[in-house]
Amino acid sequence: MGRMLIVGCLVLGVGVAQGDEGQIAPKVELSLPEIELQVREAYDSIKTIELDIDYESNIKSYTEPPPSKLPYLNIHFLGTPEKFLVKLDRSYGPALGSSNVFYWDGQQCLGFLNHLTVGVSEGYISHNPDYALSLSPYPLPWNIFTQPTFHHYWFESQVNELSDDLVLIDGQWCYEIQSTGYREPDIKYLEYKTYLDPSIGFMPRRVDKLDPYDSARVIEQKRYLDYKELDIGFWSADRIEYEIYRRTEGLPTRKYLYTVNTIKVNKPIDESRFFVNIPAGVQMYDEQKVQMQQRISNIKGSPIAHALVKCLLIVLVVVSIKVYLTQRNKG
Repeated sequence: MGRMLIVGCLVLGVGVAQGDEGQIAPKVELSLPEIELQVREAYDSIKTIELDIDYESNIKSYTEPPPSKLPYLNIHFLGTPEKFLVKLDRSYGPALGSSNVFYWDGQQCLGFLNHLTVGVSEGYISHNPDYALSLSPYPLPWNIFTQPTFHHYWFESQVNELSDDLVLIDGQWCYEIQSTGYREPDIKYLEYKTYLDPSIGFMPRRVDKLDPYDSARVIEQKRYLDYKELDIGFWSADRIEYEIYRRTEGLPTRKYLYTVNTIKVNKPIDESRFFVNIPAGVQMYDEQKVQMQQRISNIKGSPIAHALVKCLLIVLVVVSIKVYLTQRNKG
C-alpha cells in the first residue's frame, strides 16, 4: 500500500543528464536520510487501516504448459498500532484451498488454519507478529520494517547508493536507489533498484530485484500503478504488478497482480472485529511448524522437487536391495 505524508515543497534543480526520453534529467535535492524520515513519518501517521486485496497469479511460461488451476487469494487486513487481524482465503477451485486467520493482540499471535482441500484444521501461536505480517503481499504500516520487504528494502539494506540524477519511470521523475545486501564482505546475496516518486510522497513507482551475479539483469520486478491520495498527503497504489523473469533468457515466466478492493485509513474500527475463533480440540503449533508446512506447500508441483523425490526413491530402492542381498548372502 503506497502512501506518504508530503512535508513541505520539493524543488528539483535542473542537471545535465539525459532522461529515458531525451529530456534533461533533474538532479536530486534530498539525501537518503531525509527521504527515509518523510516516509517513516507518513507511515507513523496511520492509526487505523482496513484493507481488502485480491491477488491473482497468471503463469506465463514459454517452455512449460500452464497449470490447470491458478491460485487465487483474497486478503483482508485490519490494523491499529497495537493490534492487527489478517484473514487469507485461498481458492484453487470448488472446495479447494484454505482459509486462515491471524490475530496479534500486542503480546501474542493466535491463528486458525483451515485447509479446505484436505479437511484439516490447526491452531497457531507465537509471540512474534512478523510471520503473520509477512503473509500480506502489500506494504502496510506494520510490515514495511520487517525482513524480507520488497517494497522498502532500502530501509534495512547494508549498502544504499542514491543516484545523482532522477530517472524517468512511467512518465514521472524518480529518485533511484541501488541497495545491496551481503552474506559475507565480498559476497552479495540481494540487490535491488528502487524508484521513488517525490510527487506521491516518495512512494515506489517500480522496484527491480537484480541478479547478484549480474547487476544488469532484472530477475524480478514490481510496478506500482494507479496511485490515489486517500487523505491529505497520503497515497496508495490500487494495483501492483509483479513479474518474475528467467535468469537465462530474461523472459517473464510468472506474473502476479494485486488489486485493492477497499482501503480505509484513520477510520474507527469496531473492537469486536479483532477476534479469531479457535474451536476446542484443535491442535496448536508454533510458528516453526507452520512455516515449514508453508515451505513444503510452496515447492509442491515444482519440477525440481519432483525430480528430487524421484531420485530419493531410487536411492532408497537401491539401498534396500543391497541390504537385502547382503543379509541373504550372510544367511
